[in-house]
Amino acid sequence: MLKKLSTGLFTLCLLVYGCQQNVEHPEGIEKQEHPQEHPEEKKEGKITIDDVAKAAESYVKSNYKGGYFLFEDSTGKVLKLKLEKVHKERLFPLGNNTYFVCADFVSEDGTRYDLDFFMKGKFPDELKVYDMTVHKINGKPLYTWVKVGEIWKRKYE
Repeated sequence: MLKKLSTGLFTLCLLVYGCQQNVEHPEGIEKQEHPQEHPEEKKEGKITIDDVAKAAESYVKSNYKGGYFLFEDSTGKVLKLKLEKVHKERLFPLGNNTYFVCADFVSEDGTRYDLDFFMKGKFPDELKVYDMTVHKINGKPLYTWVKVGEIWKRKYE
């Protein structure tokens, strides 16, 4: 009887100790033992219009030369522009982690340009400008934007 009681107490102690020690996933072993069960993922940050506008402003400021943002238009003419405003009215997702935002500029001769900046990135701090186009000259659009579902597309007149 004493032997059974001793064995029972020993088993009970092992169970209590095992539960306190989290035997299934002891500290430091979980990721080694089951790396695919508990993957560490980078949390995706939602990209806002402020993120896109900030990326465009940063791109423009980092590319100022002699006090101007130099931009080669579709005819090959280099425009000397000063940034007036990045539009923050709404976010324009184009799909596949691609966005655009428009910004107003004025050239050294007083001509007003609206440039569209196209960016890619999954996270706000990864947004990179990959293309720019002249959208308007002195308020006259070269193309318009139409929304198809949740995606914006250019429509040339």
